[in-house]
Amino acid sequence: MSTRAILIQHGLTLARAIGYDRVSRSLAAEAAGVSQALVSYYWPSGIEAYHAEIMESAVAAGDLEVVAQGLVAPIHPVAAAAPVELRRAAAALIVGEG
Repeated sequence: MSTRAILIQHGLTLARAIGYDRVSRSLAAEAAGVSQALVSYYWPSGIEAYHAEIMESAVAAGDLEVVAQGLVAPIHPVAAAAPVELRRAAAALIVGEG
């Protein structure tokens, strides 16, 4: 698994634990055992790009918990563009039906 993929996996784990919008470079680096500079190397445009890739991975994996986080304010555009069935299942999780 590539370092980038490892960082995404740790980002998903952190997102489930603390919320994807609270995942920081420092937390991701610490979880993966790498430097913050390495996280910045992969996402030089900022933490929002890392958050977007975390959400893209969550959508691809059908990770309802993380996708649900992207469906509440502020709504993440990647979550909003997820397949309708995934959005419905994530929404059901939000309202306690999932």
